[in-house]
Amino acid sequence: MLSQGAPTTVEKETIQHLLWALKPLGAIPFPFITTFLAIVLEEGQTQPAYARAAGIYRYTMSRYIHALGDCARDGGPGLGLVRLERNPEKMHNSHRIYLTAKGRARGGPVFRNRMAAWLRWILGWITPPISPRLSA
Repeated sequence: MLSQGAPTTVEKETIQHLLWALKPLGAIPFPFITTFLAIVLEEGQTQPAYARAAGIYRYTMSRYIHALGDCARDGGPGLGLVRLERNPEKMHNSHRIYLTAKGRARGGPVFRNRMAAWLRWILGWITPPISPRLSA
Protein backbone atom coordinates (compact mmCIF):
# COMPACT_ATOMS: atom_id res chain seq x y z
CA MET A 1 0.00 0.00 0.00
CA LEU A 2 2.75 2.50 0.89
CA SER A 3 5.36 3.64 -1.61
CA GLN A 4 8.94 2.36 -1.28
CA GLY A 5 10.45 5.58 0.12
CA ALA A 6 9.01 8.05 2.56
CA PRO A 7 5.21 8.25 2.56
CA THR A 8 3.76 10.57 -0.05
CA THR A 9 1.41 13.42 0.87
CA VAL A 10 -1.57 11.33 -0.26
CA GLU A 11 -0.42 8.38 1.87
CA LYS A 12 0.06 10.66 4.89
CA GLU A 13 -3.41 12.14 4.42
CA THR A 14 -4.87 8.65 4.07
CA ILE A 15 -3.25 7.54 7.33
CA GLN A 16 -4.51 10.70 9.04
CA HIS A 17 -8.04 9.95 7.83
CA LEU A 18 -7.79 6.38 9.14
CA LEU A 19 -6.66 7.70 12.53
CA TRP A 20 -9.59 10.11 12.42
CA ALA A 21 -11.92 7.17 11.80
CA LEU A 22 -10.52 5.43 14.92
CA LYS A 23 -10.88 8.56 17.08
CA PRO A 24 -14.16 7.51 18.77
CA LEU A 25 -12.30 4.63 20.45
CA GLY A 26 -9.80 6.87 22.24
CA ALA A 27 -6.58 5.40 23.62
CA ILE A 28 -7.53 1.73 23.53
CA PRO A 29 -4.68 -0.71 22.66
CA PHE A 30 -4.85 -1.87 19.03
CA PRO A 31 -5.64 -5.57 19.75
CA PHE A 32 -8.65 -4.40 21.74
CA ILE A 33 -9.70 -2.17 18.83
CA THR A 34 -9.61 -5.06 16.35
CA THR A 35 -11.54 -7.27 18.78
CA PHE A 36 -14.10 -4.52 19.35
CA LEU A 37 -14.49 -3.97 15.59
CA ALA A 38 -15.05 -7.70 15.06
CA ILE A 39 -17.84 -7.61 17.65
CA VAL A 40 -19.34 -4.45 16.13
CA LEU A 41 -19.40 -6.05 12.67
CA GLU A 42 -20.85 -9.38 13.80
CA GLU A 43 -22.39 -9.14 17.23
CA GLY A 44 -23.63 -12.21 19.10
CA GLN A 45 -20.84 -14.67 18.29
CA THR A 46 -18.93 -16.72 20.84
CA GLN A 47 -15.39 -15.99 21.96
CA PRO A 48 -13.96 -19.02 20.06
CA ALA A 49 -15.67 -17.80 16.86
CA TYR A 50 -14.03 -14.38 17.18
CA ALA A 51 -10.68 -16.05 17.94
CA ARG A 52 -10.92 -18.24 14.82
CA ALA A 53 -11.85 -15.25 12.65
CA ALA A 54 -8.90 -13.24 13.99
CA GLY A 55 -6.49 -16.18 13.81
CA ILE A 56 -5.46 -15.93 17.46
CA TYR A 57 -5.61 -18.27 20.46
CA ARG A 58 -8.92 -18.54 22.30
CA TYR A 59 -7.20 -17.63 25.56
CA THR A 60 -5.86 -14.39 24.07
CA MET A 61 -9.27 -13.50 22.64
CA SER A 62 -10.85 -14.22 26.01
CA ARG A 63 -8.50 -11.71 27.69
CA TYR A 64 -9.35 -9.06 25.10
CA ILE A 65 -13.10 -9.63 25.44
CA HIS A 66 -13.00 -9.53 29.23
CA ALA A 67 -10.99 -6.28 29.13
CA LEU A 68 -13.60 -4.82 26.75
CA GLY A 69 -16.26 -6.03 29.20
CA ASP A 70 -16.62 -5.37 32.90
CA CYS A 71 -13.36 -6.74 34.33
CA ALA A 72 -9.79 -6.20 33.18
CA ARG A 73 -7.15 -8.91 33.38
CA ASP A 74 -5.65 -7.42 36.55
CA GLY A 75 -9.04 -7.49 38.29
CA GLY A 76 -9.64 -3.78 37.77
CA PRO A 77 -12.56 -2.32 35.91
CA GLY A 78 -12.93 -3.14 32.23
CA LEU A 79 -13.93 -0.75 29.46
CA GLY A 80 -17.64 -1.61 29.61
CA LEU A 81 -18.04 -1.84 25.82
CA VAL A 82 -19.31 -5.44 25.62
CA ARG A 83 -21.36 -7.83 27.75
CA LEU A 84 -21.36 -11.61 27.84
CA GLU A 85 -24.60 -13.61 27.86
CA ARG A 86 -24.76 -17.31 28.58
CA ASN A 87 -25.29 -19.27 25.38
CA PRO A 88 -28.60 -21.18 25.78
CA GLU A 89 -27.52 -23.69 23.12
CA LYS A 90 -24.60 -24.94 25.23
CA MET A 91 -24.54 -26.49 28.68
CA HIS A 92 -20.91 -25.61 29.36
CA ASN A 93 -19.28 -22.26 29.98
CA SER A 94 -20.16 -20.67 26.64
CA HIS A 95 -21.20 -17.05 26.17
CA ARG A 96 -22.32 -14.87 23.30
CA ILE A 97 -20.85 -11.37 23.17
CA TYR A 98 -22.98 -8.26 22.65
CA LEU A 99 -22.34 -4.52 22.75
CA THR A 100 -23.40 -2.52 25.80
CA ALA A 101 -25.06 0.89 25.47
CA LYS A 102 -21.60 2.44 25.80
CA GLY A 103 -20.27 0.05 23.13
CA ARG A 104 -23.13 0.94 20.81
CA ALA A 105 -22.40 4.64 21.28
CA ARG A 106 -18.76 4.06 20.30
CA GLY A 107 -19.55 1.57 17.52
CA GLY A 108 -22.70 3.19 16.19
CA PRO A 109 -23.80 3.25 12.55
CA VAL A 110 -21.73 6.30 11.55
CA PHE A 111 -18.56 4.81 13.07
CA ARG A 112 -19.33 1.37 11.61
CA ASN A 113 -19.83 2.76 8.10
CA ARG A 114 -16.71 4.92 8.38
CA MET A 115 -14.55 2.02 9.58
CA ALA A 116 -16.00 -0.46 7.07
CA ALA A 117 -15.04 1.86 4.19
CA TRP A 118 -11.50 2.24 5.50
CA LEU A 119 -11.10 -1.49 6.11
CA ARG A 120 -12.24 -2.21 2.53
CA TRP A 121 -9.66 0.31 1.30
CA ILE A 122 -6.88 -1.23 3.45
CA LEU A 123 -7.71 -4.63 1.97
CA GLY A 124 -7.45 -3.10 -1.50
CA TRP A 125 -11.11 -3.55 -2.43
CA ILE A 126 -11.91 0.13 -3.08
CA THR A 127 -10.23 3.50 -3.58
CA PRO A 128 -9.69 5.63 -0.44
CA PRO A 129 -12.98 6.90 0.96
CA ILE A 130 -13.54 10.62 1.22
CA SER A 131 -14.06 11.82 4.78
CA PRO A 132 -14.74 15.18 6.42
CA ARG A 133 -11.92 17.41 7.63
CA LEU A 134 -9.74 15.94 10.35
CA SER A 135 -10.60 18.75 12.75
CA ALA A 136 -14.21 17.55 12.97
